[in-house]
Amino acid sequence: MLAWLWACAPAPEGAPAPSTPPPDRSLAVRVAPSPELPAVATLSWEGPAGEATLWTAPDGSDAWEAHAAATVAEGASALPVALLPVAHVWRWRVTVDADDGATWESPPGEVYLPPAPDVALTATIQPGAAFSSGYWVGHQYAPDVALVLDAHGSVVWWAPPSTDGGRVLRVRPSLDGRSVLVLEDHPDPALRRIVRFDLDGQRRLVTAAPDASHDFQEGDGTFTYVAHLLSDTERMPHARLPTASDVLRTVPEGSATGDDAVDGFDFFDDYPYEPWFPCKHAGYDRFVDDASEWTHTNSLIRSPRGGWLLVPRYLDAIVQVTADGAFGWQAGGRHATLTAEGGPLFRHGHASDAWDAPDGLHLLMFDNGSHGPPPVVSRAVELVLSPPPEGDGTMRAVWSLSDPAQRMTTFLGDAQRLPGGDTLVTWTGSDRRGGVLAEYTPAGDEVWRVEAQATLGRGRWVPALSP
Repeated sequence: MLAWLWACAPAPEGAPAPSTPPPDRSLAVRVAPSPELPAVATLSWEGPAGEATLWTAPDGSDAWEAHAAATVAEGASALPVALLPVAHVWRWRVTVDADDGATWESPPGEVYLPPAPDVALTATIQPGAAFSSGYWVGHQYAPDVALVLDAHGSVVWWAPPSTDGGRVLRVRPSLDGRSVLVLEDHPDPALRRIVRFDLDGQRRLVTAAPDASHDFQEGDGTFTYVAHLLSDTERMPHARLPTASDVLRTVPEGSATGDDAVDGFDFFDDYPYEPWFPCKHAGYDRFVDDASEWTHTNSLIRSPRGGWLLVPRYLDAIVQVTADGAFGWQAGGRHATLTAEGGPLFRHGHASDAWDAPDGLHLLMFDNGSHGPPPVVSRAVELVLSPPPEGDGTMRAVWSLSDPAQRMTTFLGDAQRLPGGDTLVTWTGSDRRGGVLAEYTPAGDEVWRVEAQATLGRGRWVPALSP
């Protein structure tokens, strides 16, 4: 078992330059590409027990940095070359400070980490950016590819979708920070899945997620995801049958078929109101093939107060589901149980980030603005939800940021509060323009920006990852 320390920080002052160790203390290191990921390689060797360090330097440079370290046992050992900017040749070498006090070292080698196809990003970083460390784990929407970006806006890890027609719907970092989790669409709803890619490139574990749609969360050996549910009896006025809605479905990780999944909250059975025709998006065959869609739940958030927060986009609502799967309360929309101060606060939004505070439950909504009065400009808005019995039964906006380019983001979009109070916003883009991932201060000043030539999907900043 390896105890990992992973960082892309400069090496400590006085980091040793490559040397020529005595023949009996030279490590013969082999380099091999990952069997699963194009931009990851593995260094392996036979050597002593001790503290192993992977040193890296850009091609043509002697600026060696300690990139990864591990405590290794005697015999076969390995370190991955991962989380380095792609489309570069990297020099590498390995040292082992053995338990007997001797230092073992490999000769320098080289490895090329290929770029992600059809991904082109341009970064602009201002002094004071909170995103000065950590990683963004998300995806480019079209062409589809799962991505990890570092604080410089560089792609340091990527995974293509499966080769059988799957598309990337949602990407999340794993709870332990050692994997990237990818929800994949498929033309056959029965073949949708959640794929765990270990960051070190050694494993690709597939979990069947039939009928999956939009979002999921990792649990303790399980995944809970939003699934489409069809009914020939639940009728929306002016809409053809069948009616599509959403159910929360929990499946054991590694399930081959999804037949062992368990359904939880179901909008048809557990939402206390009958279906209605919410907007023109609900029309037959618009999003769900051969069906009229009622709810279109696009966001699944673990509530910091227990249970779940759902965003059924077509209902313009946030629905709280209790830990035992019952309807709790609703903010926004036709049947709101919380009163929105100042009128509708979002339309057809997406949400990923919620936290608890003394004044209520805070949630960052990406307000796409669909069906709003023109001109529609999308925005990020921070909502404070105060459900009873602790709260006063209101929802209010306490901060917002409209798209500085005064554009409407028609689909996707995301927002996350960073440490220190800045906000990371994904302006997804469209078929005619690329997406933008940018960080803003509370005053709305932009301090970090990545522009893409293609549309960007949703993602999440994390402080650290560990291959």
